Amino acid sequence: MSFHKSMAVTGLFAVLCATAICAQAQGTTTPRVGPVVPPKSVVTPTTTYVPVKPVTPVVTVIAIVPDMTGWTQISPRATLGGATLFSINGKTFVITTASDHALYMAPIDPAAPALIPSAAWETMSGTESTFSEPHCMTAKAGGDALENYKLLCLVLGAGGNAILASYDHTDQFHYLGWTNLGGHEAGGAPEFMGPARAMGNLPSQQPYYKLQFSFPVGVWGGANGQLFADRIVTGDLVTPGLPGTKWVTAQPAWPVQRNGYMGVPGCAVSDGYGAFCALVNADGTVSDFDVPVSDDAVVIAPAANVSPVLPGGLSGEIAAVMTHGGRLDIVARGKNGQLYQTYISRVGTKPAFAGWTSEGGSVKAGTQPSCIARNEQAFCIIQGADGKLYAKSLSPAGAM
Repeated sequence: MSFHKSMAVTGLFAVLCATAICAQAQGTTTPRVGPVVPPKSVVTPTTTYVPVKPVTPVVTVIAIVPDMTGWTQISPRATLGGATLFSINGKTFVITTASDHALYMAPIDPAAPALIPSAAWETMSGTESTFSEPHCMTAKAGGDALENYKLLCLVLGAGGNAILASYDHTDQFHYLGWTNLGGHEAGGAPEFMGPARAMGNLPSQQPYYKLQFSFPVGVWGGANGQLFADRIVTGDLVTPGLPGTKWVTAQPAWPVQRNGYMGVPGCAVSDGYGAFCALVNADGTVSDFDVPVSDDAVVIAPAANVSPVLPGGLSGEIAAVMTHGGRLDIVARGKNGQLYQTYISRVGTKPAFAGWTSEGGSVKAGTQPSCIARNEQAFCIIQGADGKLYAKSLSPAGAM
């Protein structure tokens, strides 16, 4: 082949190599070139943002309902602290402080406690503003009629001071007045630590006569754990046949009696002897002591006996009542809120505390139970954790 033919072939091969034939021969692929097609229009997708309202989380509030199994609700609404029970002439009454800082009273049947409607609660008119539950007791004011007696109530004032309110009862209650007994920042309402001894109708300027009472009162110093107690001598000048016209009293000195206590004492007042009292010690045990009838200054004797320790501990709120058989029945609030009961026999040479028994319920912290004796059974009222009052007849003391 001539040189020119060889070049022609080589040039032809170069031209062919520009095509897919040469590409395939070299093991590569060259895309075919076709007619130019105009590109299709590109549609860009759009996003529409819809504003979303913020979602408020739903919070379900679950009300904690105290377990009051075995207890009967007696107040239609919450009260300011617990209540006090007293019985006289075969009738039983309950007194409490309402949210308006006034005292209210209603009858109650311990044999069949039930919800007391609002209309049955009587305002004890004339009462000054009170800031605690009341502790009340009755005292005979002389005369032959069984319906004639005094009602004395101890409460706290706005500054934690002790206040004594007095009522005279003939056919109904008559408010006589209130007296500031002094003190301040008390940790709990004052407690009667003995009966109100009637000093008799002492002669005075006519046409008046003077009624005097002497009784010991104790109050707890709160966080200091101190028990203050003194004897109160009080009386009023009374016009025969009319409510009291003047109220006079001796201001107590409030001396410190003993230290290391939790809460005010619970006392079972006896007309013939004085009072048997119980206190919660700082170590969670309970000790009892006597307050004999005397016109001397109150001196609390050393603890006579000490109770077993309640597993879980006591929080300090306590009450005591003497049964007809001579047992000192003691109830106290445990740190778990339940009411616990023990007793100590005052009959015999070697009294000793029984073990603790749970009476259930849920006692509001800082409020004292109040009890009266029905033969060998204590009937008690507590303020529940929901602020309402509840009642129950506890297990007989001898059945524990």
